Parts: sequence; structure tokens; C-alpha cells
Amino acid sequence: MIPMGNKVIRIVFFFALVLLAQSVFSISSGKKLIVVSNQAPVYLEPDLKSTVIAMLDKGSILTLSSEQKFRRIFNYVYFTSQKTGCTKSGYIHDSYVDKLFNVTKVITIQGQSQNTKNSIKSDLYLDQSLWSMNSAQLRNLRGEPIHEGQSQGYSIIGYRQTIMDRECLIGFYFEGGRLVGAKFSFVEQRDNKNQNIVDYKKIKELMIQKYGKPEEDNISWKDAVHKDNIEEWGNAIGMGHLKYSSKWRNGRAEVLLQLAGADEEISLELTYKVTS
Repeated sequence: MIPMGNKVIRIVFFFALVLLAQSVFSISSGKKLIVVSNQAPVYLEPDLKSTVIAMLDKGSILTLSSEQKFRRIFNYVYFTSQKTGCTKSGYIHDSYVDKLFNVTKVITIQGQSQNTKNSIKSDLYLDQSLWSMNSAQLRNLRGEPIHEGQSQGYSIIGYRQTIMDRECLIGFYFEGGRLVGAKFSFVEQRDNKNQNIVDYKKIKELMIQKYGKPEEDNISWKDAVHKDNIEEWGNAIGMGHLKYSSKWRNGRAEVLLQLAGADEEISLELTYKVTS
């Protein structure tokens, strides 16, 4: 039988180790996560049967306290309670969150086999073979458009498509009867403006996988009032204070991805433009 004094010492020592581990994790991590489901439970323990200490709305920002995943599917996080304003910590399932503002891993496809290149697919990619096709060829490829018109010397044929769970308007621009550009405009506004940054980063990752590291990659502040408060970056975009942009070159075309805003409206656009 263990003497009571030794038992107390062991208990105190155990909790000291727990606190030390959490302290080390908090120092070594600090990366942000964003809730991507409509509602996400935070658990007291890394167990779906554990007590739920909070229900977080889509777009909520969390701080990752530990790089280690618990039971391989739980993230240990801390966050500001939406009800009390106090800081809480707990465990959230991997499926409810996505990384936010993380450093993107650059994947280049130069030197890879043709089969590997062809395996990278997305509705946002435009193959070089499309340039210089005429409007009849585009209709044969995509079907009947929802819009046709003229603007600034260009003939425009428009389509609507759901991409990444967002409504997207796609305009194909013709000059002299040949395709010279295209624009993907995500028209659906996110309830939580931070989600637009997540969408931007997902599209950017797709472009990196296809076209490699961008020639230009910018995050620019017109007004830095919210620069130190990462939870407000989505709102900063809507006010026109913050803008994201990345640029690639794909053979004859320039590819530009932009996230910007004004008057509380946010614009997420991917543009292809023939340059030669």
C-alpha cells in the first residue's frame, strides 16, 4: 500500500508534467484554425463522448495549442468564448476545422511526367490549348451560356457554375473572334468574412500545384488598424484595408488571383489573360 504522502507527491508531480507539456505546446505552436462547419463542438477531452464545453459557429477563429494530434483526429485549441468573452481550451475534431494563414507548401510540377501533370484537375484550370479558340468551339465545350454581351471592345460569353461550394460566374472574353481571357468571379458572399481568406488560400494552393510558385505573392495593407488582430482580417478586406494577390504565368497567359473588398463587399476573382 502506497503511503498517503507519496501518493500526494505523485499526483502533484503528474499535474506538474501536464502543465509543463501544455506550456511547451503553447510556446511552440500558436497557429490559427478556422471552423468550416456550420457548428462545431469543443470537447473537454479528446473523445466524442466527452462533455461539450462550447459550440462554435462557422468562421470562428481558434488558436492551436499543440502541434500534436490527440487520438490522431483531435486538435487541442484555445479560443475566446462567444458568450462570456473568456478564454477557454478544449479539443475539436479535425473535420470541423481548417488551417488559417499557414505557410503554403510549394509544389512544382516542372520535370514531372505527363501522367502526373494530367492527374492534377480542377474546374479552375484553363489549358493552354483553349487560347485562340472561337465562340462556337467554346459552346461545343461548355454548352449554352447564360449570358452574351459586349464590353470594352470584348465579346463576352458567361456561364454559372458551383465551385468549392460557392456560386461562381465565369466570363470568357473574345477579341477578333478568338478567346483572349477568362474571369472566375465568386459572387456568393460568406457570412463570416474570414472564410474568404480560407477560400483564397485553397485556390492559391490549386494554382501552385498546377503552375508552381507564384511570380508575385502579396498581402498589402492600405490601413493597418486591424493588422495585429487576425480575427478581424476578413472585416479588414471588406473595408478595403487589406488585399491579397498572387500572379503566375502559364505559357501565353498571365494568371492573377485577387481577394479585395470595399463597402463591406468582398471580391474573390481568378483571371486569365493572354499576353502574347
